[in-house]
Amino acid sequence: MVAATRIRLQPPFSTLAARALGDSPAHEEPFLTTRGAGVVVRSAPGMLIGDGQIERRQELLSPYLLLAPSPHRTRWEGQPIDVDRHCWWFDVPGCFCFHIWNAWDEPSVVIVCSCITPPDALLSSVRAVLSEVRLDLRTGRYSRRELVPGLNLEAGTVNRSLLGRRTRFAYLAVAEPWPRCRGVAKVDLGTGELAAVHEYGEGRFSGEPTFVPATSATSGTGTGGREDDGHVVVMVHDEAAGTAELVVLDAGKMEVAATVAALPCRVLYGFHGVFITKEQLAEQRLD
Repeated sequence: MVAATRIRLQPPFSTLAARALGDSPAHEEPFLTTRGAGVVVRSAPGMLIGDGQIERRQELLSPYLLLAPSPHRTRWEGQPIDVDRHCWWFDVPGCFCFHIWNAWDEPSVVIVCSCITPPDALLSSVRAVLSEVRLDLRTGRYSRRELVPGLNLEAGTVNRSLLGRRTRFAYLAVAEPWPRCRGVAKVDLGTGELAAVHEYGEGRFSGEPTFVPATSATSGTGTGGREDDGHVVVMVHDEAAGTAELVVLDAGKMEVAATVAALPCRVLYGFHGVFITKEQLAEQRLD
């Protein structure tokens, strides 16, 4: 397998791509890039399903693959990276990772924040634990810290202007009762504590929350604006009334800032989405 980056002078400034050599098939896996490394996680479905059957095996490992020019990861240089020469594998026991919320660099260490599902959860009640996984390139070892244990958190977001850099907050759906989400939690990734939780009320559930940064050019960039200066947007379905609403929360206080009622139809709970501005939409090319 070979990984490569493409550098541009305008957004998106860089693109990470990986392809198999020869006739080997390509696989879709969750991944993120930091300033100096690419993080690829082998997906849980591919680990569970083999030869047409699902196995319940606690000893299964979730391999984390780091792609980097060197252990110091100063820069990508925009050149192809031979995975056989410039990669580090970390086998993390009992670690099924469907989504990665962010990853960033510290000296010789890559920090990955994701929701980790126990190996047997897909065969019983689906539960995920927000976790911090530290991958040390010098020692080849990993460590894992559970954040907010006991609360089923999945389907979330961070301030995407900080992807690949350290973030303090993540906004995650409280996935209870699964597959419904009764609220959204704001988690402090540094302390591992809940900063706030907003619940929708009896019989009201949502899917994935989306963080929308404030219009200030400095918001969330580390150059003057607060990381949580913006709004969390969720589409909430009232199952008893049969109505759907777009609920806008103040990301700082996690209180309702506005509600747009009577969406034309409900949005399925498991759908993913991303916020784009009208200017970004106008720039889309269809050819």
